[in-house]
Amino acid sequence: MQNLIYLVGDLATRECYVIDACWDCKGIHSYARRSKMRIVGAISTHYHFDHTGGVPPGPFRGMVFGPFGGSADARVPGLHEMAKDFNASPHCHGLEVGRVAAQCQLSEEDIVPLAQRQLLPLGSAGVIEVLHTPGHSGGSICLCVRLRASGAADADAPLSTVGTSAHALIVGDTIFPGSCGRLDLPDSDTNAMFDSLQALRQLDDSITVYPGHAYGGMDTTVAKEKSTGLLRPFSREQWRAMHG
Repeated sequence: MQNLIYLVGDLATRECYVIDACWDCKGIHSYARRSKMRIVGAISTHYHFDHTGGVPPGPFRGMVFGPFGGSADARVPGLHEMAKDFNASPHCHGLEVGRVAAQCQLSEEDIVPLAQRQLLPLGSAGVIEVLHTPGHSGGSICLCVRLRASGAADADAPLSTVGTSAHALIVGDTIFPGSCGRLDLPDSDTNAMFDSLQALRQLDDSITVYPGHAYGGMDTTVAKEKSTGLLRPFSREQWRAMHG
């Protein structure tokens, strides 16, 4: 299980967000420092432990995770360490705040709740737009990185998508090249995933898509997924037939 972790920031302010910070928080922080960036927030695309850290659920508890040991109470580093050791505010969709807090040994007040179409600042570079894409989990989100043309607005201007263009889509476990995240988990929802994929299909073809794992490849594009992946057109009935 190779996790893909992303830093998204503004080269002018040198501030950035880390997406799905987990497993090697010290390494993530060191990489940001070497890049002369300061992590101001840690955003989780969904609450599963391989994206947030914390104590794994029953089926995974006691398994050996590299240096983290195999005891029943072994914890995977993640949002807890990003918040307490590196002062990076944890963020996740509001529907999953309670689960993330319990799993990561944080209080709910420690976590910034996110909602559909919420904008997070990237200084003068642009904004991150939150897209609620339930399916793999009820609070799964994708993060659309929208960049401004150089000099289009200053860092203190009100947050807006006006004057921005979508550049990248960080999708967690919603999309993989040619497929989507698992839908056989207790809180997965096949119908919700259909609706989420239909919504993502409306995005510009040119957007590069960055998944949470390297299942099928390290990245893809909206255009490619419309052609050969699960953003291609099909009916709800066809989707249901695909998933038995």
